[in-house]
Amino acid sequence: MGALLGVMLSKTVLPQIAALRTMLSSLCPAQWLTDSELAVRLQNLGEIDPALQHHVSFAIDKAAAAHQGFEIQLAGLSFSGRWGKVRQAWIATAQNAGMLQALTLSTLHKLPAQLQPKVEAPWRPKLLLARFGRSPSAKAQLELQAALAGKSWTMSVRELALLADGGSGLTVQHSAKLPG
Repeated sequence: MGALLGVMLSKTVLPQIAALRTMLSSLCPAQWLTDSELAVRLQNLGEIDPALQHHVSFAIDKAAAAHQGFEIQLAGLSFSGRWGKVRQAWIATAQNAGMLQALTLSTLHKLPAQLQPKVEAPWRPKLLLARFGRSPSAKAQLELQAALAGKSWTMSVRELALLADGGSGLTVQHSAKLPG
């Protein structure tokens, strides 16, 4: 079971993203993430030894206490993959992505060396929507992007969480509220 640092979607944004996912799924076959898998993913932490999880919880508590709550905007649709094959579709954080990165880096700096993740470059906070078994056609990619053109969602970031990705959804292992 992999762990990641993330922010759960607010109760106001989750139904909007769920409706969007339903609409997009009619345009392109994919493994569309369920409501329980939707979160703004900040950093993949990989496998964490349960005996060391308290270090991650401590780092999250300290980082959350040092940052005020803030708003982010989710907008646009991007694709990622390797070797020319599209494997994922995600919505980027358009507004205050730098604040999410600062919150993430603040957490990572408080982790012991053995828990430091491998940094993925280029790194951006994102809301993963779908995984593709095979690349969607260029036409399908354009249709998906056109469906999201001009759409955006604003949500509050008030809680930082350690999430476990067990394949059947994300579960919150630990969370801490941001002041404000």
